Amino acid sequence: MNNVDAALREAERAFKDLKCKGIQVFSSVSGKPLDSPEFLPIYEMMTQYDLPILIHPGKEKEVPDYPGEKASKYALFVAFAWPFETSLALGRLVYSGVMEKYPT
Repeated sequence: MNNVDAALREAERAFKDLKCKGIQVFSSVSGKPLDSPEFLPIYEMMTQYDLPILIHPGKEKEVPDYPGEKASKYALFVAFAWPFETSLALGRLVYSGVMEKYPT
């Protein structure tokens, strides 16, 4: 996803050669939200193929919950940050109009 043209080529190869039935993306790409205009060609391709996109949350244990800490403690990022990351990504896709433009 950090190279949209390469991602499109790889998705095309996966669908045609490997018979894959969808793609997975992280909830953000190199710090960019999924509603960034540069990702629109991916949504257009997925609409043309009528295949799903699985959004996987991107927060990792190594990202601290509070300043001064080295990592997220007690694996709470799984319980709280992952649902938030996913909700944030989906909310941005809805409010930006991406879901309306590419409803399938």
